Amino acid sequence: MTETSQLDDSDAILAALIEERDLAGKATISQLALCRQAATLLANPTSSSASSVAQLLALLPRVVQPKSAAEPEREWDLTLLSPAEIIQLERLACKAQSLPSPDIEGTVSRRMASALDLVTLLDAVEDVDALPPAQRHQLETEVRNAVYGLVYPPFLPSRLFAQYAGEPSPETMAELKALREKCARLEHELSLRAPNVVQLQRQRTQAAAEGSDLAAGG
Repeated sequence: MTETSQLDDSDAILAALIEERDLAGKATISQLALCRQAATLLANPTSSSASSVAQLLALLPRVVQPKSAAEPEREWDLTLLSPAEIIQLERLACKAQSLPSPDIEGTVSRRMASALDLVTLLDAVEDVDALPPAQRHQLETEVRNAVYGLVYPPFLPSRLFAQYAGEPSPETMAELKALREKCARLEHELSLRAPNVVQLQRQRTQAAAEGSDLAAGG
C-alpha cells in the first residue's frame, strides 16, 4: 500500500469517525486529534494497534445510532398533557438541571388546575350532541369532576346548580315545604288576631290575580 493510498484511507476513516459520533462542527481539538490518531492506526493496522485503537475510541463520544426512517422524530405537544402532568414535567426538568424546584403549589392551586382542565375539555369539542353516547358520557363525567374541583369546598355543585335542574332537589323541596307550612301557620295566627286584615289581604290577592288574567286575555 502506497503512502498516498494510506493517507486517503486515513482521511476517509477520519471522516467516518467524525460522522458516526456526530462531531462535525462540534469536536474539540483533543477529540479531533484522537480521531486522527485512531484513523491512522486503522488505515495501517498492525498486530499491536487493535488495543491502542480501542483505547482511543473509548475516549471519544459514543457512536450515535442513525434514526429509523420509518419513525421520524416527533415534536413535543404539551397540549396533550394535563395541568398536573405539566407541573410534574417542570419539576423533573428543574431536578435534571440541578435547579431549585419552583413554588408551583403557590402559583397553580388545585382550583386553578381544575379550571384549566375545564377550559381544555370545553375547547376540545364543538358539538356535544354529535358525540357518540359513550364519549359524551365520558366528557360529561370529566366536566362534572372539573366543576366540582373548581367550586368545592366553598360550594356544593348540587346546590349551586339546583335551579338549572329539571326537578328541584330533595333539599329544596324540603325547604319549600317548611316555608309553606310556616306561611300557613302565620296566616292562621294573624286571622285569629286581626281577621279584617287577613280578609282584606285575601281580597287584594284575588283582585291582583284577576287583573293579571284580564291583561293576559286582552
